[in-house]
Amino acid sequence: ELYTLLSQAPTSLAAGDDALLDGGLDGRDGQRLFVVLVLLEFEVRCWSCSSELLLKNFVDQASTQEPMSVESLLAMAKIAAAASNRRLAAYCLHSYLRALVGVRGATNYSQCAVAYRELIALQTSRNESFELYDGILQLLAASAAGIGAAAGDGRAYPKEEIAWLVASAWNNGCHFYRLQQYKWGERWMGKSLALLKHCPGAFPEEAMTKSYMECLQHCVD
Repeated sequence: ELYTLLSQAPTSLAAGDDALLDGGLDGRDGQRLFVVLVLLEFEVRCWSCSSELLLKNFVDQASTQEPMSVESLLAMAKIAAAASNRRLAAYCLHSYLRALVGVRGATNYSQCAVAYRELIALQTSRNESFELYDGILQLLAASAAGIGAAAGDGRAYPKEEIAWLVASAWNNGCHFYRLQQYKWGERWMGKSLALLKHCPGAFPEEAMTKSYMECLQHCVD
């Protein structure tokens, strides 16, 4: 039976624990070792086809342990993705985002951008990722309002990521426009224009607005 590290956490991870010191490890080394072993256990569980519910419970329990930093959730997401478990990888990334955004006034939007890019890549269809763009717009509104990070301090939402979001949303809209699925085309184009407000001058806004209005006209015809 697989040894469960988490069950040992309350007794083995106190800073300065005598057993760790006797074994030649100081508190910090012991905590780093614990993180590595938890990630290894998670990888074994992923590849041994444990149920998704049990794996999610493992993620929840692991992330509450003091030595496990929020970045450990990113590592778990990569492990789950490598094991072809998209939903579990997305669960880890959503947990990571909740942890980042949950501390009001301390949000690192550049770290959020990394997680959102990974989440978008995990989706199996264009429209499946639509709600993620809504979440990003909420973050951008908070960033613009000066909540958590000031522009230029290294924690603001990266401009190149916003530009990528504008382009990807617009390309999705053009894709559905060509398929004559005008309602989805309008939604994606509108999302792109909303994102464009956060990186003015990077794209031909006038031409894009004109194309959007043409798509909108098809929706009402």
